[in-house]
Amino acid sequence: WSHHLLSAGQAAGEMVDFVDAELPCLVRHLQTTIPLHFRIDLVPPITITDNSSRLADAGGGLLLEIPPGRYFYHHYPYPQPVYHQLAWQGPVRAAQHTGQDYFDLLCEPGECMLFFIGGKDYAQVIVNAEAALSTPYEVLGERTRKFWQAFTARRSDFNALLPQSLPRREQLLRAVDD
Repeated sequence: WSHHLLSAGQAAGEMVDFVDAELPCLVRHLQTTIPLHFRIDLVPPITITDNSSRLADAGGGLLLEIPPGRYFYHHYPYPQPVYHQLAWQGPVRAAQHTGQDYFDLLCEPGECMLFFIGGKDYAQVIVNAEAALSTPYEVLGERTRKFWQAFTARRSDFNALLPQSLPRREQLLRAVDD
């Protein structure tokens, strides 16, 4: 997804989001002329650990740990801890607030990268984080673009399959494409 950013009606930059085709990692690439502030709200209990020194290719990082027993999908208590790695490159600062269920990410003007990384356990999250952080943005983007091109090429041509006389045909085609 590509987002064109505006400030007071003027172009202020671009934000590109995608999930990497090979790693469980949401990548957010920012190129801005203004500072941006992101607030990350959390559902307690959750432990946040600054593990910036563990991540060689990052400007900083926070490890988020959700304890065993947390309900997912409102029904299922997950029996193991769940880990997520938040990492960044570029002029980004994290501000934690003691006793609060949120933290802030402050991105200064210029180029920034945010990575939201998962894995099946702590060790895999760190392996995935190191892989994502050491892979150039252009490579992450290109392999993801190629994955989606191959995926969509396997799709049926609904425009050719649906008869012109089908009621609400255009709405159906838009729904399939969106």
